[in-house]
Amino acid sequence: MQVLRSITGFWFYVLGFILLASYVSVRGEVLGVWPVYALQYLDLPFILSGLLYGAVNLYESVHAPGKKGRVLLGVLSIGVAAMFLVVMVMNFWVG
Repeated sequence: MQVLRSITGFWFYVLGFILLASYVSVRGEVLGVWPVYALQYLDLPFILSGLLYGAVNLYESVHAPGKKGRVLLGVLSIGVAAMFLVVMVMNFWVG
């Protein structure tokens, strides 16, 4: 789980920084059309990495060491999948 936490944390921070820089660039009209593409296409990977990072951290904080937490892992996986599905529906259907 430590490896998964570090990978999802890395992508969460990298994608967050790219989206923030893209937003500032669009507001300042600095780099043309490329920041607009980043804002359009990197929102779902950013949300997915944030959900996974949060779920892994929640699992590590709630899970008792030395015990198997398959039920907890299943509940968190279903919750992350449901939240990501809601975000996808909102992104493609509403927007």
